[in-house]
Amino acid sequence: MPASAYRPQPAYQPQPPPPQAQTPQRSSPGCLGGVKWGALGAFLLAAVALAYGIGRGQDVRSVDPTSGRIEFYSTGGEDGTDIAQIEARQGELSNRLETLEQQARTGADQGSVPATTADFTGTWSGANGLTYVITQFGTMAVIEERSVYGTTATGEGTVFGDTAEFTYVAYDGSFGRALLTLVSDAEITGTFFNDTYGLSSPAFMTRS
Repeated sequence: MPASAYRPQPAYQPQPPPPQAQTPQRSSPGCLGGVKWGALGAFLLAAVALAYGIGRGQDVRSVDPTSGRIEFYSTGGEDGTDIAQIEARQGELSNRLETLEQQARTGADQGSVPATTADFTGTWSGANGLTYVITQFGTMAVIEERSVYGTTATGEGTVFGDTAEFTYVAYDGSFGRALLTLVSDAEITGTFFNDTYGLSSPAFMTRS
């Protein structure tokens, strides 16, 4: 072996320092990484629903970015309501209401009424500022929603005991259901479902 290739090795070999553990970086509150996927998904769904509603000319009442819930002004008596559209649909809504009442009256004549059937007939003031007129024929019933600008929705339904289930069509073309319970002679509670927009809202009415 050539002398130039030999290098004496020291008895002690220094060891490299152990690697230090890296401290994980915490995302700042404003970063996307700090957002929960559930909240992000709800926000994206809300954005889609919002765009769809605005595209149909609906005014937005409120948006909850956490749950993704959006409320539109789909009935009258509120700021942002399309008054001209309500007035233009009065003739059509009136004709539909008359037809529904005739059908309910005919259906009631063909069947008996259980003694436990509640009577929803009357004019009711809603907590949402609207008025509801319910006309009942035995177990068949018709509901009309009114605002200060005129009729905003009409529907038909069936009464089972102290509960009534209606399907309705609103002046803006949206449709849905109403599940109502007569909790006393002067009070109705329940839920409105707008199936067009996938929304729901509590119903509370007192007899006028």
